[in-house]
Amino acid sequence: GGQDWVWLKNAFYKVFGSFPLHYRSPADMRTLKDVREFCEITDMPEFKPARAHDALSDALAQADEIAWTLTRLGACVELAGEIDGE
Repeated sequence: GGQDWVWLKNAFYKVFGSFPLHYRSPADMRTLKDVREFCEITDMPEFKPARAHDALSDALAQADEIAWTLTRLGACVELAGEIDGE
């Protein structure tokens, strides 16, 4: 997991000469889980890879989970704004 960030950063430097993300930017699925728990999002469906032990299937399932979570977080933020009168 942590090595991926090093490889990505080095590839960006080699190809583009710079890296567009701040050093504090890396996050993983555990961070996303922590955010869901903090926001009390408990209705998440199960996102399973189409093929077991397949990197592309794993990545696509994680992308679906991220997209779903960000959509739910957006709805929570809008609801919080309505409750606070914003």
